Order: sequence, then structure tokens, then C-alpha cells
Amino acid sequence: MKKASILFALVGVAVAPPVLAGPSLVINYNTSAFENLILQNGDISVTVSYTPRTPGQVTENNLRYELFYQGQSQQSIEASAYNHAEFRIQDLDNDDIPEVVVQDFSGGAHCCTNHVVYRWQPESEQFSSLETGYRDGLGGNFRDLDGDGYSEFMTVDNAFLYRFSSYAGSYPPQQIFTYGGGTLTETTRSFPDLLQSGVDDMREAFDRLRQREDRYGNGILAGYVAQSSLLGPEAYETAWQFMLENYDREDDWGLGIRDEGGDIVDQHSDFPTALRAFLIETGYLDEVGQPVGEVEELL
Repeated sequence: MKKASILFALVGVAVAPPVLAGPSLVINYNTSAFENLILQNGDISVTVSYTPRTPGQVTENNLRYELFYQGQSQQSIEASAYNHAEFRIQDLDNDDIPEVVVQDFSGGAHCCTNHVVYRWQPESEQFSSLETGYRDGLGGNFRDLDGDGYSEFMTVDNAFLYRFSSYAGSYPPQQIFTYGGGTLTETTRSFPDLLQSGVDDMREAFDRLRQREDRYGNGILAGYVAQSSLLGPEAYETAWQFMLENYDREDDWGLGIRDEGGDIVDQHSDFPTALRAFLIETGYLDEVGQPVGEVEELL
């Protein structure tokens, strides 16, 4: 996976062209080339230029955009977008100053999308930026889950993809980050109803799979146990017991123990042992194998 290159450079003061397209823009595989299309929401605006990818050639800097505050140019960016990009100007943190959210896709069978959030800072009179990093598929999306004016970035834990199954057989647990003050803070455990709904969906997905096949499903069980752990010890113990009764004992995917260089140096005895070690490694369980409490983490 090659991360798209994003170049930042301050430019001189300029006045934005007078053609407006509203506060959002979606670019997809059949979008034609265009120049200096303007999006605006209040004092914040952005001009966007795009050149479609040429088949068989590397996509480099085919997406160009410029950030404006009150019609004056502040920052110019060049990026690479593989057949998909999205721009939105919306207030993510209820401060009456909208952020510019840029989403670009790197290409690949399942990968990857990055979100960049640009925030105007009145005190320093410049834009700051925050990236979610490249994540599987469309990466995630911003929604205000509890109606408090602060948007949550909803995504999944990519560490679970391919860990105990193929991509199609993996079911990663949800991750939720709340945006505020130019940062993303993990608040996953603050939305238990949403987490429970996801746990129920995982259980149904596993049951459907078992109705079709006698084996497989460890990739779903890994996410099921992980997400259940976010709901507390009781939910975790219930999920863990279900896993013990239903995991595929013939499947050795993910049992290898790797060193820092990625080489397999040993092997776990079975899936439950490998899963417990992985959940401790990824922070779902503490060192003695119990669900951890709320942990605030900045992206």
C-alpha cells in the first residue's frame, strides 16, 4: 500500500474564483476533469481541481485544492486520488466555524481511505490539519451520534483484518472517535447501545455462516469477543464462552507468533490462546486477560 503524497505550502493572498458548488463534492470513477470548482460554507471555502486517473499509470498529484478564509488564500495542497475523493465543509465541533473534511482513496482491492480535517484557528489565523490515517475501504465517516454538536468518526479496528481469517471472513470491532478542538479522542465505550447492536450483528453473521458450512468463522469470533469486551466483564465472559464452544479447532490461521521483524518464530497451541494474546496486545484486555476500562487515545 502506497500512501498518497500530500504536500503543504502556504501561498500568497488571492481571491477565490466566483463559481460556487455548495458545501460538498463527491468525485468518483466517472467524474470528468475540472478546474477551480468552489465549495463554501460561511467564511470557509475551498477550490478543487481534479484530473482523472489514466489507466495503467501511477496516480500522482491529480487532486489539487486550496483553502480560503474570508476569500483569502491560506494553503494549497496537492494529493493523489484513485478514482474517489470527497470534500465536505461542516462544523464538526459546534464552534460555528466549519471544518474542511477531505477524503481520498489510495486504490487497491480493499484499501484504503484517508480523511484530513482542516480547522481554521482564529488565534493564529491559519489552518491546522489532522489525519485519520489510511484505513480499509471508505475509512469511516463523521456523524454526531448523541446530538451534542460534536461529531464522531466511526470506523473499525483494521488490526483484525486478515488476523484470524481472510478479508471476507474477518469482522473487525467498531472504533469511535469524537472530534473536538482539532483532535480525535477515542470514545468507543461511550456508545454501548451501538456496540451491542454490532455484537448482535456479529452473532447473526456467525450463525448464518455455520448454517452454510461445518467449519470456519474464527475471524468473526475474534471481532465478536473483542467488541463484547468493550461492554464490560459480563458481556466479555458470555462471548468468550460462546467462542470456546464454537471455534474451528482445525483452523490454524493466526496461530503463528511473530518477532519484531514479522517472521514466525513459534506458534500458539490453539485459537483461544492466540486470541487472548492478540486482545492483550491490542489493548482490549489487560495483562491478566480482563477487559480494560475506558482509555482515551488520540489519533
